[in-house]
Amino acid sequence: MVCGRTYSFPLGVEKKEAGKLAEQIFAYLQNPQHSIEDAIKIFNPRQKEKIESANKKKNKPATIGDVLTVYFANLKRWGVSESSGKTAKSKLLAGLRRAQANLNDETFVSRSGAKIDYSDLLEQPVYQALTANVGYAMQNSYLSEAEDEDDLVTKKITANSVLTGMKAIFAQDQYAYYLNSGLNLPDRSTWSFLNVKPLKGAKKHRKLPARIVISKLLKGYTAIIGSNPEAYKAALLALHCSCRRKEAAASKWEWFQVEDSRVILQIPDTDGKFKVKWGQGRRVIVERWVYDELLSLRDLSSPYIMDIEEGFREGVMTKNQSSDDFDFLNKWLRSKGLEETMPYHSLRALWFSAKVRLDGLLAAQQQGGHKDPKTTSDSYADNEMPDELLHYWRPDWNLKKDNNQNQGAS
Repeated sequence: MVCGRTYSFPLGVEKKEAGKLAEQIFAYLQNPQHSIEDAIKIFNPRQKEKIESANKKKNKPATIGDVLTVYFANLKRWGVSESSGKTAKSKLLAGLRRAQANLNDETFVSRSGAKIDYSDLLEQPVYQALTANVGYAMQNSYLSEAEDEDDLVTKKITANSVLTGMKAIFAQDQYAYYLNSGLNLPDRSTWSFLNVKPLKGAKKHRKLPARIVISKLLKGYTAIIGSNPEAYKAALLALHCSCRRKEAAASKWEWFQVEDSRVILQIPDTDGKFKVKWGQGRRVIVERWVYDELLSLRDLSSPYIMDIEEGFREGVMTKNQSSDDFDFLNKWLRSKGLEETMPYHSLRALWFSAKVRLDGLLAAQQQGGHKDPKTTSDSYADNEMPDELLHYWRPDWNLKKDNNQNQGAS
């Protein structure tokens, strides 16, 4: 016993030799200049190795795998269900995969349902794997995938959910327990990853541009035809056919079904390399004058409505490349006061707001390609197009409105 603590030394199995060794240890520790640590080094080298191993483990930075092991062993302590724990883990690892792809300037490939080897991520030290740059890269990965304004909001919501899941594993109670368990983690007060903020604008609600801006756009977009006919076609396809950018680029003349009383744009589930969003095509009722306008610009040598860069149509351009015609249209839209992240998609938004007013919420949802009416309702139903602008979609709107009012008065 030294200073109130008891230490053991292996003495072997031979009694005589054991007695001699015990006397040597006793005599060695009688010298006040000899510490118990010195005695252990000399007389118990295995204990020395064990202590050194424990100290080494204590000082070694904790890995993602170390944290997850302690996390899942103590879920009940924090009132976390097994399913919630697995969800947080999947968000952490998926977020790290996305960040890694974004930082390497690679396209993220989703492998939902496939067995993924996460060993390289699990072996990364926490301080290295989770930094502010990693959090921002994860968010950027989702933002880069947004196809239009609606999709941008969806991506922001998903990115915020993933960020919340990643941080949940390092909540204050969990973090304190990790430290008490001997895990070497970054100082929580200065840990940059925990300071990454959720993306703003992650709410499914859209505001129409100012009425004067809408009016300028609707009155002026026809002038584009003189300088860029393809940009004009793109505007017609979004503003009157509800086409997303990729849908407009891939649209073919054979998609139109022309009848005596109406024209239908049948957007297929898939057509060549084109695949519609959500994998489900739709039928869009198009005003006859819109079809005639597009038809007047038709190039009989091409099956496509728009004549644009093939790489853009086929989706083989990099995320930093775009079509000159869409770039031209976006620039023109911004010059007219449409200060949106994705100006082109705002034309489709105007179609929704007019369609809800003209034909109702269900028609807008089905023809616009939303998964359910709630998406349309949350984003557009409260932003109906003003009556005085509806004739830009349906030229006889004012006449019908006046007739209805006269019939009601009589």
